[in-house]
Amino acid sequence: MNKLQQGINFLNEQIILIFEKQMNKMKEEEVDHELQQLQQNDQSSIYGNNNSLEKYMTTINFSDGNVTNVINSNSNNINTTINGNHSINNNTTINGKKELIFHSIFQIDYLEQELSQITTQIQQLQFSINKLQSTLSTSYFNLNIRFKQLFNMYETLELLRKIYKFLLLVIKVKKNYHGFLNSETNIPNSSSAIYELEQMIKSNELSNISIIEKEIFYITQISQELKIESLKSMKEGMKNKQQLLMSNALQVYFNFNQLNEMILNLLLNFKNLMKSCIKNGLDPKLSYLSQHSSHGLSQSLSQSTLQPITLQNNNNNNDFKTLYLVQLKTMLLELESIYIQIYHLDLVIKKKRDVLTQIEFINILENKNFLMNFWIDLKNEFCDIFKSTLKNNTQVREIFILEFPHIKQIFKEFSNAFIGYLPFLSSIIPVDNTTLLSTTIPIIDNHTTIITNNNNNNNTNIENNNQLLKPQIWLNELLQPLEIQYIANSKTKCFDKILNLFTKVQSPPLSKLSNNNNLNNNITFKGIPISDIKSIGSFLLQELTSVKLDEYLFIEICKNIIKMIQLFISKIDDLIINDNQLLDSNSINGNHSINNNNIYLQFNLNLFNAVDTFYNTITRMLKNNLVQFPKVKHLNSLQLMLNQLDELSKRIIH
Repeated sequence: MNKLQQGINFLNEQIILIFEKQMNKMKEEEVDHELQQLQQNDQSSIYGNNNSLEKYMTTINFSDGNVTNVINSNSNNINTTINGNHSINNNTTINGKKELIFHSIFQIDYLEQELSQITTQIQQLQFSINKLQSTLSTSYFNLNIRFKQLFNMYETLELLRKIYKFLLLVIKVKKNYHGFLNSETNIPNSSSAIYELEQMIKSNELSNISIIEKEIFYITQISQELKIESLKSMKEGMKNKQQLLMSNALQVYFNFNQLNEMILNLLLNFKNLMKSCIKNGLDPKLSYLSQHSSHGLSQSLSQSTLQPITLQNNNNNNDFKTLYLVQLKTMLLELESIYIQIYHLDLVIKKKRDVLTQIEFINILENKNFLMNFWIDLKNEFCDIFKSTLKNNTQVREIFILEFPHIKQIFKEFSNAFIGYLPFLSSIIPVDNTTLLSTTIPIIDNHTTIITNNNNNNNTNIENNNQLLKPQIWLNELLQPLEIQYIANSKTKCFDKILNLFTKVQSPPLSKLSNNNNLNNNITFKGIPISDIKSIGSFLLQELTSVKLDEYLFIEICKNIIKMIQLFISKIDDLIINDNQLLDSNSINGNHSINNNNIYLQFNLNLFNAVDTFYNTITRMLKNNLVQFPKVKHLNSLQLMLNQLDELSKRIIH
């Protein structure tokens, strides 16, 4: 009402201001009009008087005597005329202003009447408003009371509804859950109901209600049991490849809205397990082997041999080497098992979706490519620890070099086991041709063509390697320095065998025979023992047998044998006695018959027997081992060396 009264007062003030402005404007217009009329009248009077003055001035030219009188007379007339005109104009202006004032007075009276009517109507309106306000206030008060009553009833009913829902969910849980391992338990329904109950408890809307407080402990107990047992079920399903157990566990954590968190924690645990497995598996203390003594590979060893062994207290290198290789293979099998479990987790998650909402579980995860990321982590972690172990431990490095064929076969089985479990590498991976051409490391596959530096076979080799998968690539790169060292060591051992063989040889002096036959009988020599030749054959057979499962290594060892044969031929050539005068002792006595007691002839005969034995040993050994590697037969250098051995034997006897 105060605002209404203020509005009415403001309206009255505006009307009065408008009226005053209108009156002032009308007065200004009337005054301006009057002034314009006065100016026009003054100008016309002055113009007429000026004409009369000109006439009088003309008369002056004709009358000299009465000039002064005439001028005075005319001046008086002019003044009289002007005064008369001013007086007339002033009277006229006053009359006009009176009429305007009277007109304005009548207008003011009219406006006062209108304003009085408006004031009366405003008072009536204000009375009506006051009356309406009183009526509405009473209605609002009554309505507000009813609203509060209804709201209280609504809150009471809503609370009763939630209590009823809570109790129904509790009954549902008790009906569906009879223990996690019970076949009658409906785990998805139970977990869904438990999650709803937990959310209702967290909202605090049902706090301090005795019937609710009684069930909170039961709900908390079942919730913890479901989560713990589901996680166990998940790990068991991953380990035993039981997708149903994994599916139920995933559904439980989805119902608890903790699926993404559970998967992240699970992957982190497996990642830490993988790192620990690699670190302990490459550790020369053999602690990993003692921890996994129940593994199939370790069961054949006695429990006493599985005790932790350090490099300092290990007196038997062969036993240590055997145990370390067993530990290495055990570790690789464990890594394979860990990765396969992650693979099955990825497989189930990509297929699984919620029963009710049909939401795919893989879309909930933050790390959708966790399988590929886990593989990358495994590869990088293995490379780092492997290189660090070989760098910091000389004895372990020696084991890897000495037993490289065996270790390479173990890694081959390890890498091939991953081929079927790398779906993100199922398509053809582009291969860097430059890298393939520059390396001499073959693919770990018996059915793959060997990569060599022969430019004629580059195109074929690249085509055959287009199917190369990453496990073989990084393992080849990892083992490449060890393989190079193994081949170099094998070459050194072959050369050492030949050099040691000829260090024992003492050829007879190459001086002319004396006429005294007794002096000839005192000349001696040390030839090549046939037993040493056979021991070299046994050594070469052992070398080839150790690499018989790897074509590339077999070829490289054959190349070393070729170089060893070449060295053998060179050494024999240096020892052969070609002086016929020394070989034919009877020529000195004038008798050209053969003397079987010629020491130089016996020395050459020893060389012949050594070459023949060496040739037969090499030929027989290669024949027995080249069956599974027919490509080695095409090594022209090997055949050339064998032919040179045959020619050497013929040259000795002739």
